[in-house]
Amino acid sequence: RHSVEICSHGSFRRLIEPLPMKVTTLVARSQRWPQRRRGLVLAATVTLVVLFEKTRSAVANIPATSPATYRLFKEVCIPLAALCIGLPCRQIESLRTPAQLAVYFGAQTGMLLFAKVVISSAVVSEELGLHGLPGAFLMTAIHQIICFVLFGAGFVISWMTPWPYRPKPLTKLSDVYRILLFSAAFAANIGLNNFSFQFLPLSMNLIIRSCLPIATAIVQVLAHPAKIAAKGALQHKQEILCMLAGVACAALATLAQSQAQRGSTANSDAILTGVLVCVVSIFAGALNMVLACELGSSMQLSSLDMTFYMGLPSALMLLFPSFILSHPSWPGQPSMTDFEVHCKVYDLAPGVLGLAMLLGVFAAWYNVTQYSLVHSMSATYTTFAGNFNKATAIVISLAVGLEKLPEGVWGHVMLLATLGNIGSFTVYSILQLKQ
Repeated sequence: RHSVEICSHGSFRRLIEPLPMKVTTLVARSQRWPQRRRGLVLAATVTLVVLFEKTRSAVANIPATSPATYRLFKEVCIPLAALCIGLPCRQIESLRTPAQLAVYFGAQTGMLLFAKVVISSAVVSEELGLHGLPGAFLMTAIHQIICFVLFGAGFVISWMTPWPYRPKPLTKLSDVYRILLFSAAFAANIGLNNFSFQFLPLSMNLIIRSCLPIATAIVQVLAHPAKIAAKGALQHKQEILCMLAGVACAALATLAQSQAQRGSTANSDAILTGVLVCVVSIFAGALNMVLACELGSSMQLSSLDMTFYMGLPSALMLLFPSFILSHPSWPGQPSMTDFEVHCKVYDLAPGVLGLAMLLGVFAAWYNVTQYSLVHSMSATYTTFAGNFNKATAIVISLAVGLEKLPEGVWGHVMLLATLGNIGSFTVYSILQLKQ
């Protein structure tokens, strides 16, 4: 027995003696974990690209009965890859910022492509030639109701866990007024932007939406003129030149699109209507972005709180035009209200309404992602990232065949104008970030 104890003590000593060396080795290895994770992320990225290219090369083997499924896969493949890479990398401190941008890119680009498909491309009736869901205001109202219900249910469920979450209460009447104004700006921004999808190609919509920095600058001048006056004269001139160049390029791209459609008066009128609606939406979006910063700084509301509080008011505001505003629906069909459009889609293709409701679930998550990025970085940085996302969305929409450039010389003009527009506002955002 004594010999057994000695043996056991000796074995224990042999285990203990090299322990400091093992601990040192373990710490050294732990310091290399971020590099290994970055290597794994890079390998995953390369793998996704290779798989995507192999899928594209195998298009000839896809049955003719599933072209729509393959097209939808092509549209969401790149945004989905960005989400799959960005979400895990948010847990790595050294990769947190690029991971946030990757998630924002995936969410925004995926939302844009998905919304365009639902509003203008989804098949409602092949026999009647009806495509898309031209009821943007009611669809956006349904999205906000979904947001309100999802977050409300999530808060109630959290109260039954050790990690309860309660939105910050609105204790002042002025806070309620701010939320109502924020909700109205959001409703006008998203509702009018979705409405413009009925008249504009996705690339044209994104070109106009990329002018959001100049609308934001105008709103900031009206809201905080003292801050703008404190800028240096040289930087102020550079920013004005960038904004003017961006607007000029957007106008040139609009001209190229309208000239390509000049043979059809109806198409030209639709483009003009879509441009006017989209311009109003970007000023509403600028006000929405400025108010998001104000609510986050003065009222200390989180992105979850803002998304929850604005859900019901913005939905009620959007229901008003949904039932009384009659507008063009499908080609060859009479003008309808959004409610009438949804009733007809429910009768012919209820699955399209299911896609619209699924888009509402994605919209809830996208709103939280956008406002959290505004809080963690800045509105300017979010605008800068958004311009990159818009440029990439244009490339994806052209690459997968969601739309085409105008034929002839106007196609080259529109492509150059698009690059000039995105580039000008990217430089503007970089100048803002240098402050």
